Amino acid sequence: LTPEKHYRTFDDKNWAELRFADHFMFSYISQYYEMTPLEVFLSKNLSNYNRHDQQIFLGFKDNIFSGFTIAKVVVGFYFMAKDLTSGKEYKVRENKATYTLKEGDYIVGRILPYETDYALSNVNLTYPKESSYILKRLWKNSPSDITRIVTPLMIEKELFQKYRSTPKEKNNLESAEKKLKHFLFPLMRELSGKFNFSSNDELIEFQQLFMDFWNFSSRDEFGGKSPEEINEQKIGPKEKELTRDLMFYVQSEVDPGNFSNQDELNKEVKKCQERWLHQPQEELDHKTPWEVILEERKRLGNPRKDYSISITITPVSCGMKEEYIDLTGLNMKDTPLVKDLETFVYYFTKNRVKVTLKNRWIPFKHLKLIEENFINKDIFNFLGKEEKRGEEPFKRYICFIDFLSRAAKFIYIDKKGWVQVNARHFKEFSEKSYGEKLFELFFTWVEKVNWTKLQIRDFIAIYAKEYQEIFIDILYCFHKYEVNKNIETEELVNQLYGSTIENMESPEEAMGHLTTMIDRVILLYLKWLGVI
Repeated sequence: LTPEKHYRTFDDKNWAELRFADHFMFSYISQYYEMTPLEVFLSKNLSNYNRHDQQIFLGFKDNIFSGFTIAKVVVGFYFMAKDLTSGKEYKVRENKATYTLKEGDYIVGRILPYETDYALSNVNLTYPKESSYILKRLWKNSPSDITRIVTPLMIEKELFQKYRSTPKEKNNLESAEKKLKHFLFPLMRELSGKFNFSSNDELIEFQQLFMDFWNFSSRDEFGGKSPEEINEQKIGPKEKELTRDLMFYVQSEVDPGNFSNQDELNKEVKKCQERWLHQPQEELDHKTPWEVILEERKRLGNPRKDYSISITITPVSCGMKEEYIDLTGLNMKDTPLVKDLETFVYYFTKNRVKVTLKNRWIPFKHLKLIEENFINKDIFNFLGKEEKRGEEPFKRYICFIDFLSRAAKFIYIDKKGWVQVNARHFKEFSEKSYGEKLFELFFTWVEKVNWTKLQIRDFIAIYAKEYQEIFIDILYCFHKYEVNKNIETEELVNQLYGSTIENMESPEEAMGHLTTMIDRVILLYLKWLGVI
C-alpha cells in the first residue's frame, strides 16, 4: 500500500514489481481457481498456440525456485547453476545477468525449463562468493521442503521490507548501555534484585545485552581495549563466519531433550564440535573448517594454533514447568463443534449459495437446510411455529460456525457474492485429529474472529470488544479451576471486577448485568468449543 516506504528509488520499485510478478505467476494460489495464475492461463489459452509453444508453456509448470551456486559463467550466453537442495546442475540461458554473476556466487531465484535447457525467470537474492558461505550451509542443511518455508513473498517481507528498510542500530558501547539501562533498571526496581524471567526470549535478550556490554567495554587486562577490539585484531572474517556455522551445526545436531544431565550434554556438544572442525565441506572446496581457519590465520599473521571457541548448550526452564497438552483424547462427545463445522463447509461443496447483498449473510433457507444435519442444533421455531424467514446472527451457533469458517479461510465470498470453499486448505484441516482441529478452532476464535460481530446488540458488542482485548487475563482466571469443575459466573465476575462492583450505584444489578455479559460473550463460546 505504501511502496515508497520500502522502495525509495525507481530501480528499487521496478525490481520489486518484477519479483512480485514472478511470485504471483508461479507461486500464488488463487482462492477462486485453486491454482496458480500460470495454471489458469494454460487451462484457458493453451490451445491458442502451436505445438512448439505449447511445450514451452507446459514446461514452465516444472519451474524450480531454490538456492543455487554459480558453477560457470559464459558472459552473454549462459551460466551453470547448481541447486543446493537437489545437488543437480542446470544450464541457464541468460544474457544480462551473466555480466554481473561470477563463479562461486550464490543466488536465490527461479529458473524455468526452456527447450533443452533452462531460462532465468527472476533472481530474488544474490550474494558474492566471499559472503555466501553461511547462506549456502543454511540452505543445504535445511529440510528438503525448504521452498515451502522460504518463499519469494517471505523474502520480500523479511528482507526487502522489514530488514533492509529498518535503520541499523549502532553496535557500540553507548548503544549497549542505553538498551541495558532500558531493560534492566525497571526490572530491578520491580523485582527488588530478584531475577525471574517469564520466557526464554526475555532471558536470551538479557544475556545478549550483557554480552554486548562486556564486549564493548574497555578492560585493563587487554591494555585498555575492549574484547571486540581484540577480536578484530586476531580473528579473521572467515573464522568468524565459520564460527557462526559451527553454532548452527551444533544446534541442528544436538537435542538437549535427549540428555539426562548437563555433563552428558556437554560431552556430546564437544564431540559435535570436533566432528565439524575436521569434516571436509564442499563449500570450502572440500577442505575442513580447521584447515581454512589456519590458512587465514597464517595469511593475517596470527600465530595461534588453538581453537578457543567452545559451544555450550544450557537448557533454561525460566522457573516454569513445561506442560504438554494431550489432544488425542478429545472427540465428538466433548463437543460436536468440529463435526458441525465440517458439515457446514461440506454443504457449500454440493450447493451453490449466494450471500445476502447488504450484510453478506447466509440466506435463511440454507441455514435451515444446513442445520438439519447438525448435532448441536439452533432453534428454528418461534412461539411454537416453524420460522420461515429470519437473519443469520439470531441463530448464534450456526453464525459462530460461519464466522469460524471464514476466519480460518475454509470458505470465502467471491466478488459476485457466491460462497466458495478453499478445498486445499480445508482438506489439510480435515486430515488432522479431532483434538487438533478443535484446538485450531479455539485459536481462530481468539485471534481471528471479531467478537463484536458475533453480537446482535450494540451494548453487548461493547463488552465483547473489551473482553477480547483482555482475554489473556480472563484465561488466567480459569487457571485455578480443576478439570470438570463447574464455573460460577458470579465468581468469575468478582475476579475480573473486584471491589469496583461494590462501589457502583446498584451492586446487585451490576452483578446481574455483568454476569449476563460474560455468559453471552465468553462462556457460551467456550462451551461450544469444549473448553468448559
